[in-house]
Amino acid sequence: MKNCLFKLGRRTVRVSACAFMAVAVCTNKSWAADVVPDVWNTAPMKAGAYLESFETLPAWANLTGSSLLTETFPTTGISGLPVRANDWFDTSVNVLELSTDGTVLTNELENSSSGAVDFENEPVYVDMRVRFNPMDEEPDAALLTNCKLALFVNSDTNLVVVRSDGASTNTTELVADKWYQVTVVMSNNLCDVKLDDENVFTGLTLKTSGTDNELDAVSFHGSGYVDNLYVSHGAPTYAVVGPTVALPAGVTTTLPVGGNVPSDEEQTKRNVWLSGQSGLTSLSLNMTQDKLNEAYLVDADITGDAGPVTIDFGISAIDVVSPTSLKITAKLSLDSSVKTGTINGRIQLLGKTTKNANWATLSGAITPSVADFDVNGEAVYDFTIPVGYKIFKPTIVPLGE
Repeated sequence: MKNCLFKLGRRTVRVSACAFMAVAVCTNKSWAADVVPDVWNTAPMKAGAYLESFETLPAWANLTGSSLLTETFPTTGISGLPVRANDWFDTSVNVLELSTDGTVLTNELENSSSGAVDFENEPVYVDMRVRFNPMDEEPDAALLTNCKLALFVNSDTNLVVVRSDGASTNTTELVADKWYQVTVVMSNNLCDVKLDDENVFTGLTLKTSGTDNELDAVSFHGSGYVDNLYVSHGAPTYAVVGPTVALPAGVTTTLPVGGNVPSDEEQTKRNVWLSGQSGLTSLSLNMTQDKLNEAYLVDADITGDAGPVTIDFGISAIDVVSPTSLKITAKLSLDSSVKTGTINGRIQLLGKTTKNANWATLSGAITPSVADFDVNGEAVYDFTIPVGYKIFKPTIVPLGE
């Protein structure tokens, strides 16, 4: 980017006639803000982020200056950009070519409740593709007045971050005319800066500007190229592939109380599963979180106003191969019908040394991947067990355990 300033925060993130990116805060709201969803781990996964692909010129980019769309991105310096597990954007054709003519383009943001995007209790990720050109001079201090963080590339092609008590300079020289994936992660008045998904700066204190822990704009000043702007409470590098379609009408992942709330990763997997239940219309009040977890693990087909699934699971045959080796035949039925095919969990053996002992999880006595049941609802697996265990029962656990 040539003389480009980019800032994030309270209505002012700017990209000026230097390769400069900043997190900023401004006070006045002059047009309708774009929404950053409060909930990010949802279905479809894209619905959890504010996404601007610049395939058409957004209204805020046309309010001042002479910025336009161009097809520069597909043919210039795109090698080496990271590949993400989730496809947040469709294939790019256009990018935003900035030309603000000395003014500032401001992309105002708000949360789903029309307030500033808060990052005190959960992080906010601002991510985009940027093509930098070095700056001949430091950015004008006036442009940083309302900014929490600023980034630019100096005349030696080093990335510089302006923070609360000065500036930090990275020693790596950037390549001219190359696109970079730039990510700013803000959390509780601190931030990390990444290039191509690798940390460049970590734990920097944000400048004091506006209200602490609030982001309400991304603005640009100057000239340069930007594409695929992403703002969310969830990381763009999230490794679990999320759902690509919405949940059935009437289905929400907010469930009645009743036990173990899944981790983010497990919730994503449940969202994928729920979004594929074509006959499902809603979840009944009897479908607590624990009951939904069980239905997911056994990959039940749930329909209508779905309630808990009746699960019958146990051992139908044991072949003692040796004192430390068993061949187990497990049998599974759901709502009195045999389960066939794979499930969403693994079979883990529990064991006792005596009748009155407590059940113990047998380390290593677990299927290597999701269990697969035949047409009779049976699955046969070999298990290695510790010496001394005589009583066994199977349980189904998430794939990651």
